[in-house]
Amino acid sequence: MAKNTKTPPAQIVVNNLVIKAANRATLDISNWRTALTSAERGRRTQLYDLYDDVLLDNVLSDAIEKRIEAITNADIVFANAKGESVPELDKLIDSSEFETLLKEILGSRFWGCSLIQVDFTPDKKMSVWPVPRKHIRPKDKMIAIEQNDEKGYPFADDDRFIFVGSEAGLGLILRACPYVIYKRGDFGDWAQFAEVFGMPFRKATYNSQDEQTRLLLEKAMEQSGSASYAVIPNEANFDIIESKTNGNGQLYNLLRTACNEEILVGILGQTMTTINGSSRSQSETHMDVQENKHKSDRRYVQRILNEYLIPLMEKRGLPVQGGWFSFPEKGESISLKERATIDLQMVNIVDIPADYFYDTYGYPKPKDSDKSANKKVSEEEKSLAQRFAGFFVKALRERAD
Repeated sequence: MAKNTKTPPAQIVVNNLVIKAANRATLDISNWRTALTSAERGRRTQLYDLYDDVLLDNVLSDAIEKRIEAITNADIVFANAKGESVPELDKLIDSSEFETLLKEILGSRFWGCSLIQVDFTPDKKMSVWPVPRKHIRPKDKMIAIEQNDEKGYPFADDDRFIFVGSEAGLGLILRACPYVIYKRGDFGDWAQFAEVFGMPFRKATYNSQDEQTRLLLEKAMEQSGSASYAVIPNEANFDIIESKTNGNGQLYNLLRTACNEEILVGILGQTMTTINGSSRSQSETHMDVQENKHKSDRRYVQRILNEYLIPLMEKRGLPVQGGWFSFPEKGESISLKERATIDLQMVNIVDIPADYFYDTYGYPKPKDSDKSANKKVSEEEKSLAQRFAGFFVKALRERAD
């Protein structure tokens, strides 16, 4: 990014914007389609208002939070050209401002784009100001002062800004919107079903010629609770016919579950790490799918930091030349029960210090714990080592069961 020397370094563009609250009108599928059409023509205000509203859904917001937390909770390091850590950068990485930057970078995958103003104080402390997305004009590379403005502040040549995402992309939340809207309608119908069929229905009859009795019955019904009622003449016939396919409201629950699953597949690629799965093998497969998503997110964030943040920091005089950000690769994760089975096999092949077993499995150490778990001095000691390792395996299996 080129440097724009005309822009005062102390100017915080976000502070000059006119921020308006999101539109909280009732949503239906036609609102979503209209907002999508408008966004495809370059006006994203209506769509981003809709995004703000659907993010009130617990399943959607939790799924997004899972992917964000996988980044903010992951270890990230900076190494200079010699592969050594830099204390100044270690301190910066551990700051709340850096965490905000990570969230905004990954947020572009859900919203379609992010624009972040990054400045540094004279003592090299970082400040991060995310630009409200309704004010970003990705195609024109401008920041609108008001959310519906056509023109605004150009950011393309201002090296304080990091733009992440694409000009046309609208993010993963777009896919989830229909299912959140359907689910809200489903809950409304379900609540109505519960109101009608979940409480006793009261029926009162009167002689059609006796108007006074009718009035007394209506008054009595109104004053005796909120359950539904009907006051009808003796000559009339009144029936409530329930749907045979939805006698207990199960159909509403099936629709809710289907919507939740579609939301989770769209964001996490699977469902079983969030809702109950049917088997361990299926859950492990779904965990692999989710981990692939997290790995993709780590690489995405890493590339943005190295391509855009490092040049910006270098211009501000930070010692980053030749260095790079990275997420140390995570090894394959296995359960303690699986690890114990492996250790039981390895104890007959290599010398393993007894301390390893105590530290790994969390059991208290006896006073004499500095011996190897499989010293091959004698058959008796070998048998002891096997029993020692076997004890851990058995205990862990019992704990797992």
